[in-house]
Amino acid sequence: MRDDIIRYLGDKVGCKVKDRNEIMLIIFGELGLVHSEDRTEYDMKCENLYPYFEAYPAFKAYFNGYVSEPLFWYICMPNLEGESPKLWLNNSCESINNVLKLAVNWTPQPLPLLVKKLSNVASIHMHDLRRALYDAGNYVLVPALRKFLVEKSVWFKKTEEQKKIFFDEFVTKTTKSYQPSPIVSSSKQVKFSMPPVKGIAKKPCQRKRPRTERSVSKPKCENQKIMKSKNCQTVID
Repeated sequence: MRDDIIRYLGDKVGCKVKDRNEIMLIIFGELGLVHSEDRTEYDMKCENLYPYFEAYPAFKAYFNGYVSEPLFWYICMPNLEGESPKLWLNNSCESINNVLKLAVNWTPQPLPLLVKKLSNVASIHMHDLRRALYDAGNYVLVPALRKFLVEKSVWFKKTEEQKKIFFDEFVTKTTKSYQPSPIVSSSKQVKFSMPPVKGIAKKPCQRKRPRTERSVSKPKCENQKIMKSKNCQTVID
């Protein structure tokens, strides 16, 4: 949200740098809107933005229409309850970004079709989680959760209602009791942890490389004729 506001003020409104910095200080500063104790204090602090609303009417419409309510309910309130004070960052969604882009094929979608495709993505994810319970699909149960593993023949003998009850019990118990393996990245301010990975991620057809070397993929030789013999290979442009 913070980056979106800065981008809107600079690109859409044409706000001066000095004014933009003052606006961000009023919203996200130590005494800003995000640190309001209640709705009354929040509304009083919003009055500090009135001079900028008069100078930039487009910003007033943007703030009242898209920023004010989400800012209070999804940043101020969680902040008061001791949750993350950095909920305006979008790091959480980056991991699913590519999946969603593939689902829509990098093209704008009509709203009903977009909702349907997002629902399909979520459904596939939940089905994959269920398949892990009988050792199939894209996920594998970690050792601490292997007690939920059942034989494939046993799973398919269950009714849909029994499968749903078993899966709901798995989700409920794991979210309360399971602790992730030793982490490689964490934050005291954000409830976030990342388990260690086995190796370095590589692009398709990427050659092996040292950690510090730049990632390079094999070039496509579309305009070259390759002549092979028993003892050598000659490339002719």
